[in-house]
Amino acid sequence: MHMSSTIKVKVKDKVKKEASEIFKELGMDMHTAVNIYLKQVIRDKGIPFVLSTEACEDIALKAIKAAGKEKKKKKAKKETAAIEKVLEELSE
Repeated sequence: MHMSSTIKVKVKDKVKKEASEIFKELGMDMHTAVNIYLKQVIRDKGIPFVLSTEACEDIALKAIKAAGKEKKKKKAKKETAAIEKVLEELSE
C-alpha cells in the first residue's frame, strides 16, 4: 500500500497561474508536475537544473572567453616550440 504526503507551498498567484497554464499545455496538472520534479531530484541526487546568481548569458560569455584564452595559450605554446626548434637548428 502506497502512502502519500501533502506538501504546502506558498507561491505568488501569477506564478501559479502561468505555471498551471504551461502544465495544462503539456497535458498535466500541478500535482503531476511537482511529482515529476521531485522524482527528477531523486534521480539526479540534486536540483535538476543549474543554479546560479549570474544570468545564463553571463555564464555562456565567460565559457566562450575561457575557451578563447585556452586556444590562445595552445597556439602560443606551438609557436614557442616552433621558434625554439628553429633556434636549436641554427645553433647546431
